[in-house]
Amino acid sequence: MRQSKIDIKHNVREPMIAVLNARLAAAIDLRTHLNQAHWNVRGPDFIGLHKMFDEMGDAVEDQIGEAYLAPGR
Repeated sequence: MRQSKIDIKHNVREPMIAVLNARLAAAIDLRTHLNQAHWNVRGPDFIGLHKMFDEMGDAVEDQIGEAYLAPGR
């Protein structure tokens, strides 16, 4: 495990890293699904749904970006 200035014990850090990585993977998967929904919307509610999926995707992408840009990455 990499050295860190974070004062969290090794036996706590490993499970925490596993949980955070799983959440990050889930967020990336969610972004992919939202992107697909955004591009495949059909019907009379097209404009509203298209915009909603776009906004939701951007919000998830912002959080994914924060995870990737975190110090030490």
